[in-house]
Amino acid sequence: MELRSIEWGDDSAERDVDLLSYFIDTESYDRLARKSKTIVIGRKGSGKSALRKKLENDFSKDSDTHVINISPKYSSIRNILNEKSLSEGFGEEIFFQHSWLRQMMLDSLCLVGHRTKGKYASESLEFARQISRDLNRTS
Repeated sequence: MELRSIEWGDDSAERDVDLLSYFIDTESYDRLARKSKTIVIGRKGSGKSALRKKLENDFSKDSDTHVINISPKYSSIRNILNEKSLSEGFGEEIFFQHSWLRQMMLDSLCLVGHRTKGKYASESLEFARQISRDLNRTS
């Protein structure tokens, strides 16, 4: 058999329907599954989406664990540019950090808020629910 005749799956983990059937648990995955590491950062094509897909599958029934994909969109960066205090006088590093921290906060709140849909929510859960509604990230 020639290497080029082997079916390696889709180049994109998001579109690879068979990914979980041949996913190999690595030490990196095990650290995430044990929750000794909680954030995955890497370049495009480094396997972040494959890890996320596997973690989403493995933790789908665990209501205390949330797997969140955080990726700033152009609109979030545009919104930050409209904040005069950030667009004037701050360096690129602070702008970059603020963009990611803001996106992490919003994505986390929206996921938790969306998951409280149809349930009784009080205080911090209601706050997250309202954020997810305000940003049109839940019905």
